[in-house]
Amino acid sequence: METQLNTTPQLSQSERSILESLSLEPRAISQRQLARDTGMSVGFVNAVLKKLIKTGHIKVSRMNMRSVQYLLTPKGLLQKTILSYKYIVETIHTYKDFKKHFSNLMLKLEAEGVDEFYLYGQGEFAHLVDGFLKSGTNGTVKRDLPADFSSSEKIAILNASTEFVDVKKFEKNVRVVHLIDELCGKINHAGRLGVNS
Repeated sequence: METQLNTTPQLSQSERSILESLSLEPRAISQRQLARDTGMSVGFVNAVLKKLIKTGHIKVSRMNMRSVQYLLTPKGLLQKTILSYKYIVETIHTYKDFKKHFSNLMLKLEAEGVDEFYLYGQGEFAHLVDGFLKSGTNGTVKRDLPADFSSSEKIAILNASTEFVDVKKFEKNVRVVHLIDELCGKINHAGRLGVNS
């Protein structure tokens, strides 16, 4: 299958977006609705549809005098499957990169003497980091931040949110690590997808 993936002609982002939108469910859809779904202008959607029809990725079925249905052809379905496969592979690579960079970050913090960690934040990214923490052996990891840090231990707050954590209110032995900046920056520099891509 890998050979076939490499020989398939590349579609533009706009062509991929329209194929994605059309593959969601067979339905009569107007070009105006496709434009709303994809964030493109109606004129541009029209041009992209014409190209996809010409290349055999979609066909048009007239529903009535005013409405048409755009259907993926076998070639269009194959292209959609290939795109889905590539997306899944890229997602797996990105996950592995995140996990590797997170593990390296934790080792670095431990080498600096940090042995108590607090995970701060909610949502998907925090859930991902929580999963990494559960699979590792990184000191003590707690979910809730205490009112104050009076411990003599070196502490790291792992901020997995987009909120700013004010470090001024903490003792000098507390370090705040903004994970989104730290990890997504590493992933972007490694040439993979990240927050800014």
